[in-house]
Amino acid sequence: MAAAVGGCSSQTSSHPPSSPSPLVSPSPSPSPSQSDTSLPLPSPSPGGTARCHTAELQVALLQTTGAAGQSIADLEFRTTATQPCLLHGYVGMAMLDSAGRQLPTNLVRDHVTPVLTVILEPGSPALGAGSFGHAHFSFEWVSNCDISGTHVTPIVPSSLEITPPDETSHLVISAHPASGSTIAVCPAQEPPGTVHTKPVEPGQHE
Repeated sequence: MAAAVGGCSSQTSSHPPSSPSPLVSPSPSPSPSQSDTSLPLPSPSPGGTARCHTAELQVALLQTTGAAGQSIADLEFRTTATQPCLLHGYVGMAMLDSAGRQLPTNLVRDHVTPVLTVILEPGSPALGAGSFGHAHFSFEWVSNCDISGTHVTPIVPSSLEITPPDETSHLVISAHPASGSTIAVCPAQEPPGTVHTKPVEPGQHE
């Protein structure tokens, strides 16, 4: 599996883009096992734009697609603030069960993709209704639980705990997009719960 799993380029969609998963209110404390989300911001910030904070962000799981034993989830942030704000770097993530307990999660960063500063614009389209002014990020994982010749039980989260770059509080969303697809992470040749991610980037359709 390539180190930059979030950057795989030839995924074939098994489901069309769907409505986003419902947003749940920000949680006040971070998960201790999430990867460090901090990354130095460029200096100076573009136009003096402030960093985005969790309380003024929404996030949604838009769709999951899969091919060749791997799957990818596309997610986006938008701001609810009245002024532009910026995101720079990587998100933190933890998989949760139906009771909100953390499942094994090993988030691996892609350090090949350039880290960009993304400006979120106020008044942008609702999540799932367009990407202008949004920030996109993705997760990728092994979804073939028979890849090693022996079936292994996948980790199937009910929800995802997302921590924006440079933040400590997080947002919790359903791990099931409206299309009905399921996130099922197989241990395979990596530690249980291994999910790869790239830095945030401008919305895909800008």
